Amino acid sequence: MLSYTEQSTTCNSVIAHLTGSSTCSWAGITANSPTPVLALCRQLLAAGLDPDTAMEVYRGATLALRVRSLREAARLEINGHGTGFVVRAIGGPAPPMRQTQLADAEAAAP
Repeated sequence: MLSYTEQSTTCNSVIAHLTGSSTCSWAGITANSPTPVLALCRQLLAAGLDPDTAMEVYRGATLALRVRSLREAARLEINGHGTGFVVRAIGGPAPPMRQTQLADAEAAAP
């Protein structure tokens, strides 16, 4: 198993470890989050790992979770009911737009 994978390098999988309920780590990169595995996937992509890399997550010696690809997991978040996952919204709402006609009319008023 490779200890580090860049996007130009192929690796079958990464082996990460869960600690407690909110910490997941691999090769010195640690994610502390209510969804630590998903957060770690986002951090690993930001660090330049191949998005198609799979990840196995262990709690102690027990395989707790298998992630098909970092790319897929990084796009997920827990749904509003806490019963599954939904695709994570990228970005946020757009900033409010200035209503130019109304603003121009108010500025021209005496």
